[in-house]
Amino acid sequence: MFDHQDQKTYLKTEASGQDRLHERREQETRTSVHAYSEVHDLEVDERSFQIRMVSSETCRSDASSLIHRMYATRGYTVSNPLAEHSHRYTMTISQGDQVLGTITMGIDSPSGILADEIFKDEIDVSRRQGRKVCELTKLAFDPSVRSKVALASLFHMVLIYVRRVQGVRDVFIEVNPRHRRFYERMLGFTARGPKKMNPRVNAPAYLLCVDTDFVEEQVRRVGGTSTHENAEKTLYPYFFCPISEQQNKVIIEKYIAMLRKDPGNADVLNALAGVYQASRGTTTVERMTNSH
Repeated sequence: MFDHQDQKTYLKTEASGQDRLHERREQETRTSVHAYSEVHDLEVDERSFQIRMVSSETCRSDASSLIHRMYATRGYTVSNPLAEHSHRYTMTISQGDQVLGTITMGIDSPSGILADEIFKDEIDVSRRQGRKVCELTKLAFDPSVRSKVALASLFHMVLIYVRRVQGVRDVFIEVNPRHRRFYERMLGFTARGPKKMNPRVNAPAYLLCVDTDFVEEQVRRVGGTSTHENAEKTLYPYFFCPISEQQNKVIIEKYIAMLRKDPGNADVLNALAGVYQASRGTTTVERMTNSH
């Protein structure tokens, strides 16, 4: 179940009956789509974030702990959230020793993906068209870190990996209905099929999908423009700057070629992320174009 931790509204325990519960959920639905567009980034060095592929038991334990903590606030139970699997890869974003966020990528294989359990018919539409698919699961983000830069950085590296390394065309997520509009508005996901009950977390879910061609087009169009006065109100302006990517094209393509041969090579992925992150905060479109 892919469920983002809303940073302005929390699922709190109340003993006031079903009416107040319904009212609270309606309020969450109205506010969740605006949560990230309203918060202000932390006063931190944007280049101090580190994006890594989980490869050690320590990193796995830290990410699992964050998942357990964040999902518990939503009333979900997640057992062994980051069990090793040959077709699943987990990335984290951290600052110092603190893991701020994590996402797991499940790449399609002969055994399928987790979402096939309830959405196989919808996902098979992409497969029949020859489009490689993956799913994003186990998103957890520390609610004390109110940074769109951190969230966008992690999402961008995940999408770079699934698109350029794994050759994925359609990225799927299962989301709670109250978060559907957030993903549609902020990242351009669209719904595939009706709402269904997800037995893994005993909660309703929508299946959403985004085309990685669409993602790359948004990055080319608005990546690195978050400081502009009239910046688009999605997460894409907070993605890495495409101009700096062109300047680092040789080393980026070298790392991507290495990852295609060895997709689970955490050292190479971490080095690739470091190239992107090193330009963060110093290479927005505005700064780069003004320097020429």
